[in-house]
Amino acid sequence: MAKLTAEQRKYKLANDEPGPLLRELGIPAMMGMLITALNNVIDTIFIGHALGMKAVGGLAIVFPLQMIFLAVAQAIGTGGGSIVSISLGKNRFDDANRVLGNVFTFVTIFSLLFLAAGVFYMRPILRVFGATEAIIDFAKSFAEVTIWGFFFYAMSMALSNIVRAEGNTMVALVSRVVGAVVKIVLTPVFLFIFRWGMEGAALSSVIANILSLVVIMAYMFSKDSLLKLKLSCMKPDFKIFYQISVLGSSVLIRYMAGSIVAILVNNTLSYYGQYFYIAMYGIIYRMKMFIFQPLFGLGQGMQPIVGFAVGTMNIPRIIRTLKLSFLWATIISVIGWGLIVIFNEEAVKLFGSSKRLVENGDDLLLIANIMLPTAGFQIIAGTMFTALGKGIPSMIVSLSRQTLFFIPLLILLPLWYEAWGVWYAIPLSEFLSFLVCAVMVWLEFRNLKRLEKAQAQAGIVTG
Repeated sequence: MAKLTAEQRKYKLANDEPGPLLRELGIPAMMGMLITALNNVIDTIFIGHALGMKAVGGLAIVFPLQMIFLAVAQAIGTGGGSIVSISLGKNRFDDANRVLGNVFTFVTIFSLLFLAAGVFYMRPILRVFGATEAIIDFAKSFAEVTIWGFFFYAMSMALSNIVRAEGNTMVALVSRVVGAVVKIVLTPVFLFIFRWGMEGAALSSVIANILSLVVIMAYMFSKDSLLKLKLSCMKPDFKIFYQISVLGSSVLIRYMAGSIVAILVNNTLSYYGQYFYIAMYGIIYRMKMFIFQPLFGLGQGMQPIVGFAVGTMNIPRIIRTLKLSFLWATIISVIGWGLIVIFNEEAVKLFGSSKRLVENGDDLLLIANIMLPTAGFQIIAGTMFTALGKGIPSMIVSLSRQTLFFIPLLILLPLWYEAWGVWYAIPLSEFLSFLVCAVMVWLEFRNLKRLEKAQAQAGIVTG
């Protein structure tokens, strides 16, 4: 949709058939997220082969910090993107520009706060995150470089959501591709040729994020963008911040919950098995995210379609788009689960050849992914509520999946099964959260059907 005029893109979002439009918007977003996931997996592989399992364990310790970064960036971007979609659907371009300006301002403020905290308190933070003496130096070396590039990472992630919200997914995809290619090229150079260690791996990420942001900003200042980043729109508006916070709350909670869970898991595993089990969790989580990220991308492609339909109260279009999204997400989840079942041993060996990794890794990978076929349904459910402008239900879906069930099980099961209790807690909590999610989705569809019936009885034509 990049070469279409603003009015043509707007018309497509409002009127094109949901199936083809979802493919047009969803596939680039899915590819972008898949590239991000592949990027992280390859990064871990390089570090594992260059520096060993202790370095992989250090990377796993930094992971909660990265999740906090991602939580703030995606919450602001997703919440802002939802408001932008609805505003554009109502032809309120000034409102959409104010949201864009405030997204830029709030990301900048949070970036400065994170930088200050990281500069002065990095080592204590990593201790809280579960770092042991064996791996804390690896973690600290990586984190101290990463924190300086947070602004570029957060801004590129947040603005990518805004660009997708106006229906231009290709720019966001190109931004991801540029960053991924740069990182994949630079990481082995810095690790194997320059031998810069963890600092080199982190520096490659910072450079990649800078270039990703350059791509996004170039588009934002071009004539192709529906929105314009103006200084006059950057004045903090706390009403807008509140709206962004509510609509982005599910994303914030999802990633923050992931961070909290990772901290708890790291501390539990360090107690029972030291750095090896921490490294194993980092490897398995990254492989799991390799399946999750395309599902998040599908949700990002779905959001502007549903957002525009909400703005025009086109209930049949909302229902059709959601049904397709749930179907495609489930298919992707089942395919991903099948690949893990078939190639689990080969996948684990990519990260190293240590005896413990080869003996235990494949079993742990299978256990952690038992409920993977339901992941797509749950991820799309959270995005659905956000796109409908319902932040609280979206937050509940995210909470049930990552904290309400998992944390109690994480505390209880290791009492009997030690480190293995962590792995058992993952599928059990996902099963319980799936039940909650299914009920909430059923209730929402029942409400949408009632609205659709009321429109039909009133003779309202929505197209």
